[in-house]
Amino acid sequence: MTPEGDFEAIIHAAYLGFDWQGREAACIELDISTRAGITTERWVGGFDGRWLERTVNSLRICGWTGDDLNTIHEIVGRKVNISVVYKRKGDMVYTNIYINRKKKMDLSEAQSFAASMKRLIAETSQPDFDGEPDDVATPAPPADPDDYEITEEDRAAALAFENVPDDK
Repeated sequence: MTPEGDFEAIIHAAYLGFDWQGREAACIELDISTRAGITTERWVGGFDGRWLERTVNSLRICGWTGDDLNTIHEIVGRKVNISVVYKRKGDMVYTNIYINRKKKMDLSEAQSFAASMKRLIAETSQPDFDGEPDDVATPAPPADPDDYEITEEDRAAALAFENVPDDK
């Protein structure tokens, strides 16, 4: 089972098939490298109503071009960024795979971007700083807790903070 999270996956199959309700769909099988090893997940994109645009957009992110669905097999072997999320409906847990635009630049993209930004950054105004601070501010003494009146708003904020789960 693939853990939840963001991954780079390799497309090992892309074909026209059916979703779990028997409707026509684009199907992509993805090999995902996790700490536990390689897992395989299946992404399915439908063509009914509101799903058409989302499906075509996801296929384009995977590298599919043109308008002939018979050519989606051409994306096999490509790398794609995905998110794996589990959702519960009643007693069932469903795996949702989302195909994402690239989130991280590869080395050549990063080098090219950094080079293009170098001139712009150099043109920005820079503060005068000779390495020595001009004035060092003295921190204010701590407030006397007896001088502070706790309001209902403060109590509510403290209570809300205490009820935040540790994993958030």
